Amino acid sequence: MLSGNLADFALLGVMQMLLSSNRTGCLHLEHARGGDIWIENGEVVHATALGKTGDEAISLISSLADGRFVFEQNVTTPERTIRLRREMLLGRMMQEGDAWAELLRAFPDWSRPLRFTGGWSDQTRVTRRQYLALSGIGKGHLAAIVSDSDLPPRELLELLLPFWQAGKIEYAA
Repeated sequence: MLSGNLADFALLGVMQMLLSSNRTGCLHLEHARGGDIWIENGEVVHATALGKTGDEAISLISSLADGRFVFEQNVTTPERTIRLRREMLLGRMMQEGDAWAELLRAFPDWSRPLRFTGGWSDQTRVTRRQYLALSGIGKGHLAAIVSDSDLPPRELLELLLPFWQAGKIEYAA
């Protein structure tokens, strides 16, 4: 069993080690945005995080810079939600990690609920996709909003970001 903390061992380094050594098993990542990545013979075959699977789960997991991880060897899954070869997947994870940086500076705490501020008005114009993103505000913490949304996680936060920056949504007390 391999275990540690992503604050000490970067996720991409852990993934590269597991993939290049042709491991089979499940990498469990404990964090508010954490999840599981299943690897078979050095290839990622499935991922889950906050109720998302496949590419959406990989995107969420790629945002992690800390949290405990445990690799459970010889665990397999019948699910096949990832089709990228290891080099492409590692490159994608690097890009996703970079893409999450600004969003995580704005939304660092996924365990706190979001709410509308007094700056919000029913006259505020929103697009259909913004409406979908905003529909979760006031219904729970950020991780639950992401989990319950039909939007991809990063897109959801990208849609919420302008409202956060304009002071129309905030963390609830």
